[in-house]
Amino acid sequence: MTVNVTAVNDAPAGLPTITGTASRGQTLTADTGGISDADGLGTFAYQWQRGGTDIAGETASTYTVALADVGSTLAVTVSWTDQDGTAESLTSAATAEVTNVNTAPTGRPTITGTPEQGQTLTANRGDLADADGLPSTAFPAGYGFQWKRGGTDITGATSRTYALVQADVGSTITVAVSYTDGGGTAESVDSAATNAVDNVNDAPEFGSATLTRSVAENSASGTNVGAVIPAATDDDGDSLTYTLEGTDAASFDFDAATRQIATASGVAYDHEAAKNSYSVTVKANDGNGGADTVAVTISVTDEDEPPSAPNAPSVAATADSTTSLDVSWTAPANTGRPAISSYDLRYGTDGNAWTNGPQDVATTSSAITGLTAGTTYQVQVRATNAEGDSGWSAAGSGTTDTSNAAPTASNGTVTVDEDGT
Repeated sequence: MTVNVTAVNDAPAGLPTITGTASRGQTLTADTGGISDADGLGTFAYQWQRGGTDIAGETASTYTVALADVGSTLAVTVSWTDQDGTAESLTSAATAEVTNVNTAPTGRPTITGTPEQGQTLTANRGDLADADGLPSTAFPAGYGFQWKRGGTDITGATSRTYALVQADVGSTITVAVSYTDGGGTAESVDSAATNAVDNVNDAPEFGSATLTRSVAENSASGTNVGAVIPAATDDDGDSLTYTLEGTDAASFDFDAATRQIATASGVAYDHEAAKNSYSVTVKANDGNGGADTVAVTISVTDEDEPPSAPNAPSVAATADSTTSLDVSWTAPANTGRPAISSYDLRYGTDGNAWTNGPQDVATTSSAITGLTAGTTYQVQVRATNAEGDSGWSAAGSGTTDTSNAAPTASNGTVTVDEDGT
């Protein structure tokens, strides 16, 4: 009798294991020491898997954990053909989820531009690289910027470009370029420092291009024309000198130390004159080629200008009258004042109150009537114009006649009363 023995495959025993740390950048190794096969082991082949899916090309006994593995589990399948010709495979237990380990960026951003006050610097990516991955957008999109002066952040300087200012002079400038890498890590890399920023002279600056001042007409020489001119500022800290220039500079004095404009000797400031507004310029000079000016308009303001008082009038008895006096006077000097429109008269006797005489007299003479014969009167005159009355003049004195001249007749008889009427 013949007995035929049929081979039956024996399932392998054990599982492959993974040694190493499931962290990005680490190397894992497939350990086959725990695998046995009653049918006999063959040559092992390997296939690494991420989250249960084969990783293309990863068929070695070792595997370097990649960025793409972060957050997933890894496993390895070991396969062979046993001595009976049966294809066998076993898959390891999965690792824990892969953790990320940040890789520091390499290279650094660069700065282009001239380190000189007033110039603009620009940040560039330079040779900045990151194994974890740079932003997928084209530079500068996806990147942040912080400019630094001497290593200290410059407040508000967070654009790709930066204009150098006076405060930067003498300091080096760097820029920190920041981004989030492909692994989700926030990165920031500083550029190399520029040379110390060179100074460029800053011209002084007034706070305003124009100013106005005023002065009352008829002001005496040396009268201040409004407030002092505000000082100019100079970012370089230069000592400034001030001068008065412009069309009407000769009409005023100027104190360079205090920047005070004042009226000048020999100049008549008259609101009613054709020239009642002046234009001057105050200039600030830093001595290094920088200067600024402010245009100042000076107006002459109107003041009440009543006439001057006339001199004492001439007073004489009126011919053929015992009750009136003739008064005449000379118009006072009135240059620069509104024209005299009229005169008022008043009279009185020694020790008595003044009595109004003729008013609003248009000429320089008048008669006072209704007086007492043979009486001495004091007479004063004042002038009036559109801006007021003058003071009263000194008194002129005159006496009314005591009697009229005796009448005459060619013939006949004339009877005259004893009181002369």
